[in-house]
Amino acid sequence: MVGASDRPGTVGYRAYRTLQAGGFQGELIPVNPRRTEVAGVPCVPSVRNLQAAPDLAVICVAATRLATAMADCGRAGVRSALVLSPELADHNDGSRSKGRRVLAAAGNRGIRIIDPAGIGLMRPGAGLNIGLGDFHPRAGGIALVSWSGAVTAAVLDWAEDRGIGFSTVVSLGDAGNVDCGDILDFLSTDGTTRSVLLFVETIGNARRFLSGLRAAARLKPVIVMKAGNRPVPSRNAGSHAAALVGPDEAFAAVVDRAGAVRVPGIGQVFSSAELLASGQRLNGDRIAVIANGAGPARIAADLVDARGLRLAPLPCADDEPAPNLHESPAATNRNPVILPAASGGAGFGAALRSCLNRREVDGALVLLAPRPNSQPLDSAMAVRETAAELRKPVVACWLGGARMRDARQAMTDARFPNFATPEHAVEAMVALSRYRDSQRRLLQVPATGGLPRSPDIDAARQVIGQALHRGQRRLTPMQSKQVLRAFNIPVIPTVVARSGSETAAAAARFDCPVAVKVNSADILHKAAVGGVRLNVIGEDGAAAAYASVLQAVSRHHPPEIVDGVSVEPMHAPRNGREVMLGAVRDPVFGPVLCFGCGGSMVEVIADAAAGLPPLNDFLARDMLRRARVG
Repeated sequence: MVGASDRPGTVGYRAYRTLQAGGFQGELIPVNPRRTEVAGVPCVPSVRNLQAAPDLAVICVAATRLATAMADCGRAGVRSALVLSPELADHNDGSRSKGRRVLAAAGNRGIRIIDPAGIGLMRPGAGLNIGLGDFHPRAGGIALVSWSGAVTAAVLDWAEDRGIGFSTVVSLGDAGNVDCGDILDFLSTDGTTRSVLLFVETIGNARRFLSGLRAAARLKPVIVMKAGNRPVPSRNAGSHAAALVGPDEAFAAVVDRAGAVRVPGIGQVFSSAELLASGQRLNGDRIAVIANGAGPARIAADLVDARGLRLAPLPCADDEPAPNLHESPAATNRNPVILPAASGGAGFGAALRSCLNRREVDGALVLLAPRPNSQPLDSAMAVRETAAELRKPVVACWLGGARMRDARQAMTDARFPNFATPEHAVEAMVALSRYRDSQRRLLQVPATGGLPRSPDIDAARQVIGQALHRGQRRLTPMQSKQVLRAFNIPVIPTVVARSGSETAAAAARFDCPVAVKVNSADILHKAAVGGVRLNVIGEDGAAAAYASVLQAVSRHHPPEIVDGVSVEPMHAPRNGREVMLGAVRDPVFGPVLCFGCGGSMVEVIADAAAGLPPLNDFLARDMLRRARVG
């Protein structure tokens, strides 16, 4: 540890004491030219005085001394370094940029560097705790990787209260050359890690991140939370697709395709991690809700429906008793299953057993409210034992405070997923559903090539080249259809007309109702400026539509950007729907496809599912299913 110190308040003092307090059993050598020993351990003046290169150099010096420290490490053969320098995270200090340059130079000399953004690096099972925070997490099977020291601290504090342990904790800054992809590669084959929690702010190397995420998610559950999700202003977007698919939607598509699960908040991170790490898996989305009160049962049922799951069908007449669920005829076999207020362990166990034995039920949510004569602890044990026997996912929600504390603690000690609110309980079940779906996407390997007919690349390039030569920022509808036709994609026949008579002639040629639209590469939202007329009938109607369109558009745009109108037959197939298929190029992850509801209100309706190309039939149908219009 370079910069280890006995002087209280220094980074070297805090880091050295934290590492000692963690119970690290390996060799720890303090390096400080101003000390002969630190905390009773002999000290060396420089890394160059070591007889052998250490496995890891921990740098705890000011930014002004960072260059010397890294140069000494390079000469001593150090290949791995962790830098604990708060100045690197100071956005108002010029030393930050200087420190970044020093670390970049060290990286060029072959040193792998972690800039841990304050909290540090922890391997509780090995007693390794390198950092500046006063956290000593217990050993467990969850790995936490975070870009935020504050979020890492909050998660560790929350986990301590819940009795959750960690295999690894890494708080990553943005000045090192070890990134999230490298960490995920390691965790994918780490035998002590059962699941991974990932808090993301920015992505540096997208290819390495996606590769590491896929590798880890293939072998163990990965739960992702991302900050900085700002919507893209639709009026500044160059297309409907760009207005609907921004950086956040692109990131969600990446997580889905990589086999991981994305959650919206910190509470959901742990509710999802606890359930996924337990090994429970959901084969379908049909959930049974069991409760000792109508209010909690209906709240949970509403949440199940709102979050995309389904209430399992439990057919039963309103007046038909269900003695197999409870000895009282007040219990019925409908879903949600509402038990008598004072139901104890026997009642909850019998109800859960009856539901889980049905083929129509894929999982269960059990809720208990603190009613008179309710038995929270006995009911918790009965639910846990029944769930373990029948091996279908079960989530418990014991609502309340002091009366439920012992029961919830008993379930926590037994590693049985339990929550204090229906929202978190349902979110955990949703995570199981998302994990199943994302794992199916991960296993898809779309073939490339194999088109039934070769596209006419030269024809497409000619259209685009002419548009670029004219200074166009985007293609006109006519040019777009020419490009699509070059790739053998069927399009509606279209004619460009530059006068009323030409418009009438085009309408006569199609001999059916037509659509007349302004033809311009500079007008994206044509209907918004009055540039669209639909279901135009006859030659006279077409000529009138031409004049009407140009007059309306002239109120908003100069005439020089308008090149007549496009005329095309109305396409109204039986049971037809207006849909949109688009593509955007995300600056981090590259091409992203979107599918959703089309028409002039496309951005208001905002119904779009995003996916990464290439697709196969499974992935294409999955995109259709995820859009409401599907």
